Amino acid sequence: QDNGEWCRIIRMRLVLRGFMDLDAFNLEAFAGTARRTRQRLLASEAACNKGFIIASLDIDKAFLKGFTYKELAAATGEQERLVCFKLPAGSAAILRTIKGCENYDESRHCLESLKAGTGTKDAPRAFSLKLKKTTGGFGLQSTSFDPEFEIMKDLRTAKHVDDVNMTGKEPKIDAYVEAVKEVFGSCKVTKHSFTNCSVHYEMLPDGSVEMDQDDYVTTLRPIVSPELTGGTAEATATESVAAQFVSLRGALAYTTITQAWIQVYIVAMQRVQVPTNLDARRVNAVTRKLQKELKKMIYPAMACEGKIDLHSDSGYRRLTGDGDDEVKRYGIRGLNVLRRGKTADGKDAVHLVETICKSHRLQIRSSYAAETIAAAHGVDEAYPTMVTIQELAHGVMTPEQLKKLWEYGGLLVEVTLTTDAESRYKSLTSKDLKVPTEKTLMGHVSWIREMMMLDLIHAVQWCDTRDMTADGHTKGSVDRHLLLEVMSGRQAFVHECKTYSPHRGERQNTAGSHLVNF
Repeated sequence: QDNGEWCRIIRMRLVLRGFMDLDAFNLEAFAGTARRTRQRLLASEAACNKGFIIASLDIDKAFLKGFTYKELAAATGEQERLVCFKLPAGSAAILRTIKGCENYDESRHCLESLKAGTGTKDAPRAFSLKLKKTTGGFGLQSTSFDPEFEIMKDLRTAKHVDDVNMTGKEPKIDAYVEAVKEVFGSCKVTKHSFTNCSVHYEMLPDGSVEMDQDDYVTTLRPIVSPELTGGTAEATATESVAAQFVSLRGALAYTTITQAWIQVYIVAMQRVQVPTNLDARRVNAVTRKLQKELKKMIYPAMACEGKIDLHSDSGYRRLTGDGDDEVKRYGIRGLNVLRRGKTADGKDAVHLVETICKSHRLQIRSSYAAETIAAAHGVDEAYPTMVTIQELAHGVMTPEQLKKLWEYGGLLVEVTLTTDAESRYKSLTSKDLKVPTEKTLMGHVSWIREMMMLDLIHAVQWCDTRDMTADGHTKGSVDRHLLLEVMSGRQAFVHECKTYSPHRGERQNTAGSHLVNF
């Protein structure tokens, strides 16, 4: 408002038409962002460390503050690029008002871009490399399995190009912000409660952290079309409805950052290649259910015990095909990675730091095969998270230490593999290993047993199906209450459990012998 009258300020940005760049398809343009699991680990770390706060940093006009093409060539060893561009029609008159450009003639002249500006394909990379150089100078180190998740004593950061989520002690966060400001200029900092990439983070007075996507979910629009309303369920969806189905399905998949309880429905829809009207109605049903029952991911304040539970489950169905002799089989697997701890009043608490719901990659012929392969693949996919949690407590590992960890074992966090399949539990815990009926499964069983002998898996546990939290990732018809419980930071075995931990003997922990505690 100026002199009692309202005025409108429109922010304008000069954007290069990057699709006209002849070198666009030959450029190295990768600019990574922190993975979904690392965002959860960041919230978990804030809730596990007393005195930590959460904060978000947004760097203004980021792409104009990245490396110049000369600096980019020096940093990467690549050939320096020459990028020229023309101004939009009518803009040359404004340029001629600038000193030194009085004789600019758009019919004969063009402008050289010294930096990878907005619109060029390599702009995100040029900025990311400069930010990485800045954070490295501050003392942050990239974790082994996610270069954009950086840690140091009393500070953790997860980068999304020009947005940085942080947790740590407030003086350390302030020092980091000042270091970034010295290089990139003005930045916007928000503490305790903020929204980043459509995910809302809030730290509660007791130190707990909540994550939700309420605002994002409420903006989702179900498919509304007369072509869908009047069509039969089995009919192939029209081109317009099919396009909306793909778009809405992708939007729903993004909500699984905080809405793990609907993952199995997303996976079912992702298997659809040619959607029918019934598929479109199903994606509408999931959307409306999600909007009606908004859930939060809660990380209660707790002291981490250095324990991780891997809850592995699998579903298997034998379906009769169209022909009399045709048989189709389908297997799906689920995994929950739980970080265990104790609250201030001594109660058990968990942090759900990773969820996996996927179709099996290998041919499945039986329930035993489905459960065994799910466990082997689950351990393999959870391994980066297991190592990252160790690095959060003991510092980033060198490549040599990572190699020794895999060869000689000795993980410093205690990992328990939990299953609800008693046949798989007996295969993993029997003194004398018997060859399974499906001979090809011998390798999977032997590999998990080797992980146990190397102390990469410290114990195997059998629980009742009614206590298996990953059951909701493999069946759409079961109640979601166990998934909602772990999302809220609670998990307990109500029914009988069996736990087996192999005799480890005495051996030197060569993998962790050179780790330095924070």
